[in-house]
Amino acid sequence: MTKLQSRNYGLDLLRVLACYMVLQVHAGEFYYIADGGLVAAGGEPVWACWLNSLCRTAVPLFVMLSGFFLLPVRERTRDFFARRFVRVVVPFLVWCVLYAIYQFLTGRTDAAGVLLGVCRIPVNFGVEIGHLWFVYMLLGLYLFAPVVSPWIETASRRAMEGYLALWAFTLCIPYVHLVFPELLGECFWNDTPMLYYFSGFLGYMVLAAYLRRYHAAPRAWYKWGVALLVVAGISRRHGFSTHGWRRSGSSRTSNFRGASGRSTWPRCRSGCSCC
Repeated sequence: MTKLQSRNYGLDLLRVLACYMVLQVHAGEFYYIADGGLVAAGGEPVWACWLNSLCRTAVPLFVMLSGFFLLPVRERTRDFFARRFVRVVVPFLVWCVLYAIYQFLTGRTDAAGVLLGVCRIPVNFGVEIGHLWFVYMLLGLYLFAPVVSPWIETASRRAMEGYLALWAFTLCIPYVHLVFPELLGECFWNDTPMLYYFSGFLGYMVLAAYLRRYHAAPRAWYKWGVALLVVAGISRRHGFSTHGWRRSGSSRTSNFRGASGRSTWPRCRSGCSCC
């Protein structure tokens, strides 16, 4: 079978869709986020919020695509990391430098600020470019991929489903916090409760590996996919409309991730912004 014949064009289409969703999320925020981080009044902002809420599955889709193709890692660890370095780390460093230069050209900083921004790249970004958080998350998953690969290689279907069930529960933790503010060992001195290590974006990679192994044959899954997309959109829409867009710092944060896998949003005891 030739490479052209074996290519999965459905996954290519999924990449294109995820790219559009990322653009929609970032461009659409200007149409519905009002002062104070709440959803603006009126019909058009409400519809923009609904569309953006549905599109916030873009990052999990990208992570699942990575897991689909990467897990389990079968090449040498050194070769695996070398390939990732060339494809991800080098472009990331280049863009961090370009962002620092851009801020100088637009008058937001001076030459010393540019130099300081470049020197800070190994610590956390180069300048204030928070949307590149995705790269740090992805690099963290790449670092862990060779570690989890032996388990994925030998795990039974029941074992993978057990892990995914616990991981799926952690996605609901922000909503459980609406009823139980502290759960499974959480307290003011402990933000790493019992299922903490099952949470995060790694679950999406394992889910993709599971689907590839046991559900790769063409099936009529689109109904379930659309239904889950709508459910995710409704949950995010509820968070925006009820509690607005509030980042960490306004209250104590939980290390349990929301539906998107991120951990930078307030605990739902004070406001659910799981986006």
